[in-house]
Amino acid sequence: MGFKCLILVRIGFIWLAFRKATASFEICDFETDEDALCGYTQDADDDFDWSLRQGGTPTSNTGPAYDHTLGVNSTGHYMYIEASGPGNWDIARLSSPISGPSPGFCLRFYYHMHGEDTGRLSVRLRSDGALASEALWTRKGSQGDEWMEAAVDGSSPSEFQVVFEAKRGEGFKSDIAIDDVSLALGFTCGGTVIVTPSTSEPVTSDDEPIASPSTKTLEPINGQQPSVTKQQGIEVSNQPARGVTSSPLEPIDSQLIIVVLVAGLSFWGVVLAVLAAVIYKTRQSRRCKKGNVTYDVVDDPTSQEEIVMATEGTHEQSNA
Repeated sequence: MGFKCLILVRIGFIWLAFRKATASFEICDFETDEDALCGYTQDADDDFDWSLRQGGTPTSNTGPAYDHTLGVNSTGHYMYIEASGPGNWDIARLSSPISGPSPGFCLRFYYHMHGEDTGRLSVRLRSDGALASEALWTRKGSQGDEWMEAAVDGSSPSEFQVVFEAKRGEGFKSDIAIDDVSLALGFTCGGTVIVTPSTSEPVTSDDEPIASPSTKTLEPINGQQPSVTKQQGIEVSNQPARGVTSSPLEPIDSQLIIVVLVAGLSFWGVVLAVLAAVIYKTRQSRRCKKGNVTYDVVDDPTSQEEIVMATEGTHEQSNA
């Protein structure tokens, strides 16, 4: 009974560890039928809204031709701003569900900024109902006709929202899109926890001219899924951890490692318990044998013959 209880306790411990490791990781690919926006909401105090889109954007030579999740010739969706209607430097904001507080978090997403009039895309933090004046991450101007990856570290001592802020440029060829947004609480994009709040990047003024993109390296699309490489973009923060970075350890990888370690320790715990039970049973069996039978071992053959003769003489006297 005790052995079965031990196994059940360890199984329950593994299940709880797995739930803990996966509970802080959220991802949105804008493909869910029940809630395509994954709880993301349009701000009421901006100039226009983000739109859910499938396939290419209506205006040629701007915006993506397909989503990032499913790739070329797919029916996948993404969020974007249509720049044909709004005015110059108009702003659209898309806010995440409320999260945290968290000493550190990692925001990952894919963005597409293509068009000669492309404006600016920023990630800002809203906490305690107030939108931060500084941006955690910013890109400005056309970045090429490719989906690019961004990894942004941040922290908040109170509940917060991640805000995607897109600003239209000086022309209608200024579509900006995002897709496959993930938020991991308690981890940086390098796999460790941030203890102190990170320094953010300032938002530039509205009348600032659009800078031309710097040199960046792009890889060709492999099959139907576009391949994204690290980019040295515009207005990158002075801190090395800002912007697009290569991560040696994803947050979800470190969580899975915890689960694997717990499972391994549990396995060896069960093995040791089985060995202990076997040893206990063996010792009990030996004690029973020693209590019932006692053997006298005689190694000398001569002594054995004398014992036999003495025994026969005793029998003869008894018979007489």
